[in-house]
Amino acid sequence: MTYYEQEEGPCQCCGRPVDDCICPECEQCGGVGDPKCYEEHGLVLSEQQLQGQRDTARAIEKARAEEMELLDELEREMRDAQGSSS
Repeated sequence: MTYYEQEEGPCQCCGRPVDDCICPECEQCGGVGDPKCYEEHGLVLSEQQLQGQRDTARAIEKARAEEMELLDELEREMRDAQGSSS
């Protein structure tokens, strides 16, 4: 299972697995990896966090594209099988 397919999903701020999150602890509330801390408490995303978000987005898009390709192939096979049985 890849990091973006975890039950919890990747960290919303750094894109890494939740148990490997690189986000700092918020000085105001003690949260880690909470988007609210960046929106309301003044935390700023680091370049590593932004890169992690980009990497996760690419991995998810790649997985979706592969899944769509498999679904298209399955649909073609089903149409071919129906055409052969007619």
